Amino acid sequence: MKRKYEPLFQAFQLTEYIELKNRFVLAPLTHLSSNEDGSISEEELIYIENKSKDVGMAITAAVYTSFNGIAVANQASIAEDKFIDGLKKQAAVMKKHDAKAILQLQHAGGLGYSELLPNKQPLGPSNIQREGYSQPKSLEHDEILEIIKDFGKATRRAIQAGFDGVEIHGANHYLIHQFCSPYYNRRNDKWSDLSSFALKIIKEVLKVKSEENKAFIVGYRFSPEEPERGGIKMEDTYKLLQKIIKTDLDYLHASTMHVTSNVKEGNFKGQNKLELLRKWIPLEMPLIGVGSMYSPDQAVEVLNQDVPLIALGRPLLIDSNYIQKIIEGKEDTIEKALEYNRIDKHGLTQIFYEDALKSDWMPTRDKYKSQISGGEEDKHKEYK
Repeated sequence: MKRKYEPLFQAFQLTEYIELKNRFVLAPLTHLSSNEDGSISEEELIYIENKSKDVGMAITAAVYTSFNGIAVANQASIAEDKFIDGLKKQAAVMKKHDAKAILQLQHAGGLGYSELLPNKQPLGPSNIQREGYSQPKSLEHDEILEIIKDFGKATRRAIQAGFDGVEIHGANHYLIHQFCSPYYNRRNDKWSDLSSFALKIIKEVLKVKSEENKAFIVGYRFSPEEPERGGIKMEDTYKLLQKIIKTDLDYLHASTMHVTSNVKEGNFKGQNKLELLRKWIPLEMPLIGVGSMYSPDQAVEVLNQDVPLIALGRPLLIDSNYIQKIIEGKEDTIEKALEYNRIDKHGLTQIFYEDALKSDWMPTRDKYKSQISGGEEDKHKEYK
């Protein structure tokens, strides 16, 4: 290994009780590969073990905490006790190579699809519809309280299943994010406060931790900025963070497409998001950086910004041996794009592989007719 990469492999004391073997984190990415009933599939177990093998901490794809919060088809569930046995298997394979296993907890909110939900309508803070999704219903006060309780119940189940911690999914336009957004949250009751719902969820999860297992890790993922005009700006994120950092969370996880992303609007326009977040979040609160770190040099640059943990999503999905190649001094051979008709090479589930090739968020190497689309030429994004 080159000396300049050695800091990426230094152990990190995440909490009083938990040490991570290195600075790498498997980022949570939806893989559409659980069973239809929300239970963990065998294919999913193989996938998550493969992607977790070299990281210090691995985060699952989001699991839904309430049946009215399903985000996608074939999403894993933790909404009832019957799912614990499958989740035990998942936690075990994730920890097989000494990674800490984190279960990401999610409620889809207004980003649900009517055909997947028991009442055939998604639920949001207000009835604001996002393009491409079903029309949501504004949540009643009692429904909000029930969802908060469900996060607590899910945390208890995660502990029973043997996970080392949970990550509260407060990012990417799902329910908690929606309550934090002035665009999606247009309520006129107590829940109109943009931080109140997120803080209640955090409090509920931390309450269960204090009762069940004080060594249990609790993290929170957030989106610093959103594209909708009138939505979350960095100014809003600053206000939210000033409240969140006063809680007993163990880490924060900033959801960005690129670690080099700059602020798009507002008083901080043009400034680097990650640098701002590091200024606003005390060093005692570990921050996870994520976003398009396809080379270890990029990861080292982020580490040098006092961001102690590096989450890899697409890079690890493309190349399961990304970390091992750095150790062996073969970082020049790290794969940076998916290849068509090479599922064997990338270690993805079949449905995830097909979905990734068709998406605009995953770099692909080849531009030719893909068999998975019936012979028609796909306009996949080419990695450069």
